[in-house]
Amino acid sequence: MGVLSLNNHIPKPGDLYSSLSRMKVVFEFDEAVGELVSSWPKSSPPAEAIRYLESYQSVVMDRARDGGIEEGVYGNPLHLYAVIKRLVRLWPSLKPHLEALQHDQQEGVVVVEAVRLVLQAEKSTVLPDEVDLTGATIALARLQHIYNIPVADLMKGKLTSTHTPSSISLSVEECVGISETLYNNWLLAFAWHWASSCIKATTNQQLQLSIQQLMDKIEQKHDQSWTANKNNFLPKPLNISKNQVPYQNTYTYYCRGVHQKAQHSLLRCHVGNRGSHYLTLQPVCYEELYRDPDLTIFYDVISDAEIEQLKGIASEMLKRSSVGKQNQCNEVRVSQTAWVANNTSPVLPTINRRIEAITNLFLYEGNLYNRAAELLQLSDVVAGGSTVFPQLKLSITPVKGSAVFWYNLRRNGDTDPKLIHGGCPVLLGQKWVANKWIREHKNFLRYPCSTDPNQ
Repeated sequence: MGVLSLNNHIPKPGDLYSSLSRMKVVFEFDEAVGELVSSWPKSSPPAEAIRYLESYQSVVMDRARDGGIEEGVYGNPLHLYAVIKRLVRLWPSLKPHLEALQHDQQEGVVVVEAVRLVLQAEKSTVLPDEVDLTGATIALARLQHIYNIPVADLMKGKLTSTHTPSSISLSVEECVGISETLYNNWLLAFAWHWASSCIKATTNQQLQLSIQQLMDKIEQKHDQSWTANKNNFLPKPLNISKNQVPYQNTYTYYCRGVHQKAQHSLLRCHVGNRGSHYLTLQPVCYEELYRDPDLTIFYDVISDAEIEQLKGIASEMLKRSSVGKQNQCNEVRVSQTAWVANNTSPVLPTINRRIEAITNLFLYEGNLYNRAAELLQLSDVVAGGSTVFPQLKLSITPVKGSAVFWYNLRRNGDTDPKLIHGGCPVLLGQKWVANKWIREHKNFLRYPCSTDPNQ
């Protein structure tokens, strides 16, 4: 939820893998194809149908086990990768057989109608392409790296130690294909790691030789790249900070939950009206997450009904998230965003009034700096998806209906570098959040400025 609105965005191939809401339609089409293929009519099924069905069987098993597709199927990155690969690599060769079946006079009316419906559904469904397959492959490798998941576990359908493994699995050949995709996209460290795991997973000597040749190519490309760029490096560091840890390392640590709560004994939980008559009869529950700078999480800020309305509005406006001033897409930020104006729905002024009462700040849509931020959590997440503040050693797990609040600016007007934060990728499930940026224009009395450089 923001201060700008965008026109509806029509989904297109290449954008699908970055949005589970878009992929849901793709999974529904895949289900229709899978059900049709699994009950192939009188004639013997072609090899293309058999391959499609073999790949699709894991969806049937996981859906039966979980009673739905929300978390067990389309919230699972292995299934996301598999369905995109199935529709990119297998569907084009299967489609001609269905078209021929549609005109087969020996088949019954029911079969012909089922085939017609699938082919008609294809015309109204945006299907993934090679760009989506590459994106899903890189996303899977990124999840493996950030959450330090053994590739051998992924090959068995295991994402975490606390959740039941999926019925889906990755063959050694698929593992090698992932490594080759990473190699072709210059993710050489990832590519080598996957290849080295593949070679341990097979006893086929011919396949081992092929994988070793791939690893040699990866090493050669890495070394050539290093040699070509070594003159750009300084002979020695300009300065050295004691016990310095790269930012990316701390980010992955906290995404994995490896963090310290040094302030834990100082933090408190509260129930109150925050000085607002609006909250007198229905006080808000909130918890201190950090002090100096202050981070607070408020619970039950937004209802399930309001969440569904927000998601319904945003779903038709989603487009690929961009980074930087040039608004370019980047594989580091794989998500989709919609800007929703306050006059889009009657539910938004109600939510805004509640946020004003909780924060004691005006929600004025000015054109000055973002004084504060309110992060509304619109979903629970099965695994992953935390918001981390590396410099505070803080990781915040999504809680549906809650809102995390902090001030972006210090009282002297400077940005607070301690509040640099990032979202961890979702490992299992899906994540919806809404950001509300609160401008400083009308809040100079409610959150006074200071000339003290230390404030």
